[in-house]
This record gives sequence, structure tokens and C-alpha cells, in this order.
Amino acid sequence: MAPTPWKGLADTSQRAQRSPRQSSHISTSRNQEAQMPPIHTCIPSNYPQPSKPQQPLDVAVFACLTTTFYSIVRLGEFTVSTIRDFNPKKHITRANMSDTTNHNGLMVTKFHLPRTKCSPIEGEDTYWAVQDSPTNPKEALENNFCMNAT
Repeated sequence: MAPTPWKGLADTSQRAQRSPRQSSHISTSRNQEAQMPPIHTCIPSNYPQPSKPQQPLDVAVFACLTTTFYSIVRLGEFTVSTIRDFNPKKHITRANMSDTTNHNGLMVTKFHLPRTKCSPIEGEDTYWAVQDSPTNPKEALENNFCMNAT
């Protein structure tokens, strides 16, 4: 079989240039909205700091905020709508936490979420590492366990 020159490159770039203009009529206004600014560690630090606990609820919310922020999960996967809705087969408990090492040999905290939006049957694992900042999730979670011991 003799090699055949590929002439698709010029055609592909022409199609790529035409695509945005031709597809603009099918995009929704939602896609055309301005992008949100990126989330930075200053956002969790605006909440009451774990080093200055004032109310048990503040400490619990801060622990949840830092855990979900650093483990990059949906807030609803770590929270329950009401305490009556809590089900240990569906929601995370202390038993679903463990310390392990990551692929670089560094210590991380592992959370097994029994059920997630993407994996409703098997659940998923998520991780965070200790942070050298006022928003350290390990310190926030330990403060929560001390103040809100069950």
C-alpha cells in the first residue's frame, strides 16, 4: 500500500475557524455567561478559624468546609439534609476515615464515601493532606471531634 498524503490539516483548521460562528446559534445563554472567579484558600479562611472555636456549629461547619474544599468533592456528599435522614450505609462516618500514604509516600487522610452521585452503589474514596495554613483540614476536623464529641 503506497503512502497517501493527508490533506485534512488545512480542511480541519478551516472547519475549526468556522465552528464557533456556526455553532453560536445552538449554544445556550448559560454557556455564554461570564466565568466565575477561581476558588482560593482565602475563601475557607474567611470562616471562623478552628484555633478560635466559638460555637460547636461553627467548628463543625469549618471542618466540613475545609474537608470538602481540600478533598475536592461535592458538599452534599459530606453532609446530610437533616439528622433524621442520616443513614450510615449512605453517609460518611468516622469509620469511613483512615490514614494512608499517597503515590509519593506522603501521609494523607482517606475518606470512603459510601455513596456518591457518580458512584451510587460502590461509593468513592477521596483524600486530603495536611496543609500548612490556617485552613488545615486535619486541625479543623480534630477540633470538631473534640468539641462535638459523640
